[in-house]
Amino acid sequence: NDLSFRVGRLYDELREDARTLMYSAGFRYDEEAITLGESIVRGWVTNGKRRLAIADVKDQIKHLLRTGELPSASLLIQAIDRDPMPETATIALDWLDLFSGEEPRTRRVPLDDTLWNTKFRKEIQEAAKLMRSQGETRVLVRGYMRLPTWFTAGVELGRTAGFEEVASFQGNALWSSKGEAIEYPIETICNNKLSEKNEVAISIALSVNPSKDVINHLQKTPNDVGRYICITPTVGVGNTVLQNDNQVRQWAYNIRDEVRNIAREYQPSKVHLFLSAPHGAVLLLGHLWDRMPPTQLYEDAGTTGGYSPSFFIPN
Repeated sequence: NDLSFRVGRLYDELREDARTLMYSAGFRYDEEAITLGESIVRGWVTNGKRRLAIADVKDQIKHLLRTGELPSASLLIQAIDRDPMPETATIALDWLDLFSGEEPRTRRVPLDDTLWNTKFRKEIQEAAKLMRSQGETRVLVRGYMRLPTWFTAGVELGRTAGFEEVASFQGNALWSSKGEAIEYPIETICNNKLSEKNEVAISIALSVNPSKDVINHLQKTPNDVGRYICITPTVGVGNTVLQNDNQVRQWAYNIRDEVRNIAREYQPSKVHLFLSAPHGAVLLLGHLWDRMPPTQLYEDAGTTGGYSPSFFIPN
């Protein structure tokens, strides 16, 4: 009564799915482990296995378990595209039909701007509350979404909310909030007074420096921003300036502390936050975003669309 065929999947995509699921289930997720898992399943098929007892499965895969680590809950958010296996997530959210656009690259703003906070953020909060009630303190975040959603997921799965670890895959690498941090200096490369108003706009520039676009947007739209600040790594910006999650963790700590210093100095009633960074870094930054002024996030509306307000994080 429930038959469907999943075709057209690329081999590399299936391996990527396996990596995510193996991590969540408490298995090793390196290339060797994935290849071993494939070999086990291929053996079942080629040897004509038709029925598998749970005990037999557990016995054959026990050597793939990560010693001393519990499985992780997983939160799947489908905002700009759907996941092929949503049923494998602890909680799966699906907002795709609420965004305008015919393909992932054009799905940037929802059909109704109020959805950001009346539906999307509330659903992330409810997911976090449910996982916490189930005793989950380690969460893998996955899915297809843009940076403000990654950040907000990190906020709602914050350390102060009782979540010990939040993680995501950046390509084949796991970027986790748990682990050692190594020195990774940052600097403020732009601090411009725009008016006498109280609010502050901050760009977190890692992949590119969006300052020209952000300032242009601020000058063209009504707002109460009186100062614009851009923070970058000391080594500059680019897609490869963060090499591993040890650097990412320290980058997130440094950004958090620098924004707190900015808030202490200028005492803004609101921070307007513009993000240009890998999603794994943005998730970890949101995880640390506490003791901050109320924060308005922005969605990049595309090359000609400027920026559109998205999530609002009260504090």
